[in-house]
Amino acid sequence: MWRERRIGVLAGGLSEEAKVSKASGLGVLKALKDAGLDAHLVELTDDAPWQTIAQAKIDVAFLVTHGVYGEDGCLQGMLEWMGIPYVGSGVLASALAMNKDVANRILGLAGLPVPKGICVSTGDSNAVEMIHNEFGDQAVCMKPNEGGSSVGIELLESGDDRRAALARLRSVTQQVLVEERVVGVEMTVGVLEGRALGSTEIEPLTGFYDFKNKYTAGASRYHTPARASKATLERLHRLAENAVNALSCRGGCRVDFLVYEDQIKILEVNTLPGMTSTSLLPKCASLAGLSFTDLCLRMLDGARLDRRPRHAPALGS
Repeated sequence: MWRERRIGVLAGGLSEEAKVSKASGLGVLKALKDAGLDAHLVELTDDAPWQTIAQAKIDVAFLVTHGVYGEDGCLQGMLEWMGIPYVGSGVLASALAMNKDVANRILGLAGLPVPKGICVSTGDSNAVEMIHNEFGDQAVCMKPNEGGSSVGIELLESGDDRRAALARLRSVTQQVLVEERVVGVEMTVGVLEGRALGSTEIEPLTGFYDFKNKYTAGASRYHTPARASKATLERLHRLAENAVNALSCRGGCRVDFLVYEDQIKILEVNTLPGMTSTSLLPKCASLAGLSFTDLCLRMLDGARLDRRPRHAPALGS
């Protein structure tokens, strides 16, 4: 139905991942245009995004926004208000998945394997003591509780200065998720409308899979499918499907894991993963026989509203 309508590819936004989002947007735009669809890039900034969307006069929104305001339910809620169906998870699922602490609690309650962790405030004078009470002197991983692309991750060994790490994180976040350090190989599983597509193993050539290694050409190697036993891959697929279901996500998602021998931990569920032709979700989709264009079209077909469509009042009036 949506393939015959005016499509807006929403990209950009206010997070640190705006440039990444723009690259995804251009990739999706090309794929949709190559398929003969009436698609247009709608680049969002901090200047009245609802007006930018309204002026584009689109019938459906293909979201490739990442991070805060774009992936956390805010933009989804705006589109619900405007009555514009959109690609990806709804307001609640987007908000739950973006909040790593809340997402892990839900996944844990569903019986899924997540790292042990606590959430602390960078402004709490007792934060270091809370971390020590939970983990003692063991190695930990600190990361912004909301956000993506591995922005701001601190990997601390036993004896490292946790107070200094929290001070560094204060410039990018107010809430920090502190987790046990888990040793393993990072693998990811692409999911489309609740069904696992395939897996990719990520091999950073130096350090860990941080922002630089994600977006610097040649900094990481990718193995599709992931180099693991058939039993492990089947387990990863099942866990990915269960994780997406537990958070009520829809559309194209990606579930990240750390795998060590028979131990698997879920790192996070990405509700709007990168969508360039070389991104991880398209790599996984290739194992299910889907080209990049096929994937974009299938995602577009799933666009919807959580609420009943209605005539919405003009925002800002």
